[in-house]
Amino acid sequence: MIIAVTGYTGAGKTTAVQFFPKSWKRIDVDALGHGVLQREKVKKMLVATFGKDILQNREMSRQKLRAKLTTSSGSIYKLNRIVHPFLTREVQTKLKQLKKRNVVIDCALLKELKLETLVDYIILIDAPKNVLRKRQKAAWTKQEWKLLLQNQKKIVNPDFIVENTGTKNELKRSVEKIITRIMPKYSIVLSFLIPRDIVQKLKEIKISGDCAFDWRNSKFCHCTLKAIALCNKVPKEVEVWAKDAEKILSEQNPFKVLLKDIAQFPNAVFTHVHSQELIRLHKKLCKILPSSQPQFENEKYMPHVSLVSLGSSKANVLSGIKKKFGEYEVKEIQFMIYCLGDLNKSKIHKRYVLTPNNL
Repeated sequence: MIIAVTGYTGAGKTTAVQFFPKSWKRIDVDALGHGVLQREKVKKMLVATFGKDILQNREMSRQKLRAKLTTSSGSIYKLNRIVHPFLTREVQTKLKQLKKRNVVIDCALLKELKLETLVDYIILIDAPKNVLRKRQKAAWTKQEWKLLLQNQKKIVNPDFIVENTGTKNELKRSVEKIITRIMPKYSIVLSFLIPRDIVQKLKEIKISGDCAFDWRNSKFCHCTLKAIALCNKVPKEVEVWAKDAEKILSEQNPFKVLLKDIAQFPNAVFTHVHSQELIRLHKKLCKILPSSQPQFENEKYMPHVSLVSLGSSKANVLSGIKKKFGEYEVKEIQFMIYCLGDLNKSKIHKRYVLTPNNL
């Protein structure tokens, strides 16, 4: 999911972005713009437009460039015409690098950079202009401020509007309320639970860092067989999906899996689950069931058991990177409805006992 937080300078965009979960990746468009200004091609174009005196020790001086822009709105237009195409491509590149991750973009110039179509939701942080001016009085002269607002286009139809005229805590509550509304509340999957003796071995793995949730200490330490849906409420189709899954699983023999070695996704530390039969079963289910994560299915399916979910990508596995945790026979598959807000409220909707065909 990609969310853009936008608004006039001084509205509180950057502060609002800080209230997103730590696992979300952030794109600070203003910071990217600083980097774009130092590119040789961009510097040459700006020097040709504004003169060599915008450089200091052959580097772009933002202070000197800013002084050039206070003369007229036309100067800002010339700057934007040069810089914006490079900045738009920079944001697009960052989004490609963060593909399939939750991303929040901090961007005052969302409309100007033509980024609206790249995001799922737009949050406008707003405040009266006299409040904005008061917040930014020390940073901008009156003339600079006037030109700045003239060249920032306010998003007309954002998905959410936050009036930021109160306290920081009030802004935090408003942002968290929006995140709660738009994030899926349930994950519906086919999975199988990991036996307690193997979970106990997984608990011996020492992991340091920003661990948001430890699956080993929950009753739902599992391997996902098929991700079906992410939703805000449990849909009526659940019964249909459960019956469709039964058509395949009623003919499935028990199968062995091997849990071995530790690795890391950007958002989790996990152990690999080895089983060719598991992969074959996954592909069968992909043909009849919907998917919430098509990018990780069929040939890209990598069976695993998450040990911990990470609040950020910073974690260190201190032991057991190369280790065999156990082999066992999977005799039951569960149709799970995970409550993402409170995993303790998750439930097993249906159990499928795998019976050898010769019995």
